[in-house]
Amino acid sequence: MSPFSQPVASGGQRVGLSVGDGGVGLERLLVGQVERLGQLGGWDWSLDTDQTHWSPYLYELFGLDPAGPPPAFSHGETLFTAATWPRLKKAIDATLASGGGFEVEVEFVRAASGIGSAVVRGEAILDAHGRPVQLFGTVQDISWRKQTQQELSATRAMLDAALASMSDSVWLCDTEGRFVEVNEAFVRSHRFADKARCLEAFTSDPQLLELSWPDGTPADAAQWPVQRALRGEVGSSVEYAVKRKDSGEGWTMSYSFGPVRDRAGHLIGAVVTGRDITVLKQMQVSLETSRRQLQQVLADLQRAEERERQRIARELHDDLQQLLAAIRLDLSAIGRQADLEHTAVPALLERTAAIADLALEAVRRIVSDLRPRILDDLGLVAALESLSADFQAHTKIVTSVQVRGAQDADSQLSPEAATCLFRVTQEALNNVQKHAGAATVKLLLDFESTPGTVLLIDDDGKGIDIADLGKSGSFGLQGMVERVQGLGGHLSVEPGPAGGTRVAASLPQQTASKGGKAA
Repeated sequence: MSPFSQPVASGGQRVGLSVGDGGVGLERLLVGQVERLGQLGGWDWSLDTDQTHWSPYLYELFGLDPAGPPPAFSHGETLFTAATWPRLKKAIDATLASGGGFEVEVEFVRAASGIGSAVVRGEAILDAHGRPVQLFGTVQDISWRKQTQQELSATRAMLDAALASMSDSVWLCDTEGRFVEVNEAFVRSHRFADKARCLEAFTSDPQLLELSWPDGTPADAAQWPVQRALRGEVGSSVEYAVKRKDSGEGWTMSYSFGPVRDRAGHLIGAVVTGRDITVLKQMQVSLETSRRQLQQVLADLQRAEERERQRIARELHDDLQQLLAAIRLDLSAIGRQADLEHTAVPALLERTAAIADLALEAVRRIVSDLRPRILDDLGLVAALESLSADFQAHTKIVTSVQVRGAQDADSQLSPEAATCLFRVTQEALNNVQKHAGAATVKLLLDFESTPGTVLLIDDDGKGIDIADLGKSGSFGLQGMVERVQGLGGHLSVEPGPAGGTRVAASLPQQTASKGGKAA
């Protein structure tokens, strides 16, 4: 008898359970609650009497009434699906023929809850002549395991699809830094033909790559993305210069990385993503080279323009202005000598003299706009003070100039820097007059700033809409930006600290000073 089944008397009444009765093999099986915890039930089949015995858990597993007898072996097709019963029967028949044991994964039928999965194991007990007289074994419910495997397979399929669709390289590592998974983008970005060769190469030589910082300084192994992530660091878009030791090929990668933790917060690995930015870096270098070349061209054009302005202003001053002045003097002399009886002559001469005065004033204004002599003769500070005084007189907008630094600091400015800041001020004041609706304007020329020379122009007007800065009609602002950038500086237009608008121009010391070299 089975050590865990309930023996049946001839009258059909069950007698008490007696552990130790029955076959030797059945003594190995677990009983009661242990069975349920292990989801494992036992059975035996006496070949001579064709009687079967089940442990209590098997009744529960198959959803059968434990008060009834267990199904006979010949009724196995009612317990297992049509797809798996023949396989189980074949294994049992082989065991009966040769002894030994078997283990088969099957699908079984629950009486009230559908199909489940189980592993059926069995062994034969032989008599003295080596003939099987009894089979005993277990049925272990693995439905939960199969469901978990299916869910894992579905999750794995989703992960594989996601990794395959990503253009960025991705790889997962365990706590020892060994690869767990990589995607095809990783294979391509690290210059391998296929994933198998990639994993083989990194397995045989974990230090296959050499990493350096963008400035060329080697990055030691502790600063590599995986090692940093395993220390708990999180990084985003960290640039490395990458080189393969075997081929010598180099490229530039941008890596993001972080640790992977379980629900309890324990470190279980690291995830790293990477993007090959070699082409992007080359484009940036080309763009920066083009920008510097364009700035040089603009600076050359601006210098040529200023020289031409200076030449025209000099000619106007030296030639036309002197001719007009001479005409004015001659008219005055004629007026003094004219016959007083010819009353029309003095009036005509006076009108002509007035016209000459207007012409002289126009020439002076044109000369000043083209190239103010005061800028060349007395320097930037005096030129700004003169410009602000003229602006205030013309617009009635109160304008002040403040200088921070030594009194002769502006004498150390290069002609290009002085001209640049003067033109920026001209354009800024022109914008104030046209658009700001301001009552006051404050100019600060700071020679003590760390970057170099800084010019701040603040007004108390209605302010500027940042969206207007990029409009196609903002040629004046764009001209200011190009002038300053042409000397390697920076210009910004933004809301002022106390309202209104602030124009800030800064020039580096090496281009602002007379000894410096213009960009």
